[in-house]
Amino acid sequence: MMNKYYFILDRVSNDTIIELMGFIEKEYKVKLLIRSLIDILNDHECFFILKKDRVSEKKKLKKFTNRQTLSELNFTTEDVINELISLKSNEYLESVNDTNKNFNDEPFRVFIKKIKKIDVYIKIKIRSIENKIIVCVSFHRTQFDFELPYK
Repeated sequence: MMNKYYFILDRVSNDTIIELMGFIEKEYKVKLLIRSLIDILNDHECFFILKKDRVSEKKKLKKFTNRQTLSELNFTTEDVINELISLKSNEYLESVNDTNKNFNDEPFRVFIKKIKKIDVYIKIKIRSIENKIIVCVSFHRTQFDFELPYK
């Protein structure tokens, strides 16, 4: 199951379809990422970006949006950070290449975490270790069935 590659076609607009490549990283790499994530998030100089509204969410049912899930959980940004600090490698789902040309040096990492009986899809990236920047673009209910590789 490790190093599994697959492609997903995602419609960005009526004219553009992009190909996203998802893959499974080795568990030790996921653990290293989690350690780095925790170290950065615990640093008082950390810059954390939580995308509460995304253009791609306009096509989703409301219950699968970041804003709706945060509201249902009654979560603040600090609560999200606490959940990220407690991530475990057995909650890792996959890694997905970043399609943003300005920030595509590292992939996004996707986790599924059970929070208050809700399976939450979390997509995060360490944008810069040096500048201590973490971006969370997804924090919403899962939309699809999933199989965690390290469960």
